[in-house]
Amino acid sequence: MGHLKFLFRLYQRLKDFLADRRLFAEQGANASFRYAQAWALVYYLVSQRRPQFVNYLRRLRTRTPRQVAGPGREIEDFRSAFGEPGEDFQGAWVTYILRLPFTPP
Repeated sequence: MGHLKFLFRLYQRLKDFLADRRLFAEQGANASFRYAQAWALVYYLVSQRRPQFVNYLRRLRTRTPRQVAGPGREIEDFRSAFGEPGEDFQGAWVTYILRLPFTPP
């Protein structure tokens, strides 16, 4: 589990992750970390917060196809579905992910 704790130190705080589109333009190892972080977040939301996740997706679906939401809108949409994306939420999410069983390949 030590390797997962190390990886989580490389991850962005949730608010930054939600608001900074530049994170998804990164290349190389950083891009892999962002993909893993996004996967872990969606996995947690689907597994532990499914009703709120469905509401969140419905809210996102109301955007027009060419509408680019700014950082404030991204955080507000997340907040409306799940509450404040602060340390409490992030702690619950990280704890859940770190407790998942892992078998090395």
